[in-house]
Amino acid sequence: MVFGKAWTEIANNALVRIGRKKVQTIEDTNQDFDTSLIRDQLKYAVAEVLAVRSWRCMTTQVKLEKLIYTPADYAYRYAVPQDTVRIVKVITAKEGQGYATGSAYIDTDSDTCFINCIRIPDNTSTVPVWMADLFSLNLAAKIALPLSADKSILQLVQQEYAAALTNAMHTDEADMQDTLQDAASLLSGLNRATFARGMEA
Repeated sequence: MVFGKAWTEIANNALVRIGRKKVQTIEDTNQDFDTSLIRDQLKYAVAEVLAVRSWRCMTTQVKLEKLIYTPADYAYRYAVPQDTVRIVKVITAKEGQGYATGSAYIDTDSDTCFINCIRIPDNTSTVPVWMADLFSLNLAAKIALPLSADKSILQLVQQEYAAALTNAMHTDEADMQDTLQDAASLLSGLNRATFARGMEA
């Protein structure tokens, strides 16, 4: 995970939530205790949020690379990217083709393999604001007790995270419904246009 400027902003939002001072950057490994703790916990905080569900806004498709190793029960083994948090769907050359998954690979007889998956992003430029806020809140929950030694702050942040997570799920679901409605409207429009051209002919 590359700790760029955008991740520093997420870290600072977490620090503010627990009453700590902001840091200048989390990119430098030679930092104080606060920054070192953030660097240790940030990836876990982000991965936990992403693993909660198949977030529509964070799902991407990846073509997998074949490995030299040949598994016992299938023709090919494909490497799953290391930053993958959740596999949403495995796509083989033929629909219904069998496969087996491991922690870092997929075995199948298909000569090509894609996955729809959720990965830890390199930066937050494509991450919705509400998702970035979830990252900050979950990070705050992880660093609250070590940095503040105040259980009431931890409980408050945990409550905020739970509420934000519920709202985020509703937002993601609503966005998916909007996308489906847009697709249906587009298909309907194409059908009407095709019908009109047929009548003209």
